[in-house]
Amino acid sequence: MQPLNSIRMVLTLILASMLFVLPVVAEEPQLGDDGLYHTSWFLDSFLELKDDVEETVAQGKRLAIFWELKGCPYCKETHFTNLTRDDIREFMQANFEVIQLNVLGSRIVVDVDGEEMTEKELKIKYGIRYTPTIQFLDTDVEKMT
Repeated sequence: MQPLNSIRMVLTLILASMLFVLPVVAEEPQLGDDGLYHTSWFLDSFLELKDDVEETVAQGKRLAIFWELKGCPYCKETHFTNLTRDDIREFMQANFEVIQLNVLGSRIVVDVDGEEMTEKELKIKYGIRYTPTIQFLDTDVEKMT
């Protein structure tokens, strides 16, 4: 019985050590009920942009809005090809907080000037015409009002 226990222990140690050398695979974006692909490290926001800008600046980062459209092949490609690359993901996470908005969306967003509107109305206000678009907001909310 002794050799069998030794073999089990060696195999357990080998398997456990493999866990430390396996490459870290970026989590793939998931298709949401809204038809958009969601990346786990995007900011889960209350969609009050002034607060989001101020909190992001306090972290030494900048706020970005990732504008998308359901069924947009370029949006999907951006999620799966660009945002899953370690170098891009690490750079984005270190320097930005990203909010995902739908150009045809109906969620209520409070703009930095306090005006409440739908995602679709905000898209018009900001002049967003194509998807995907990544919009980088100014770090000084006073300049934006």
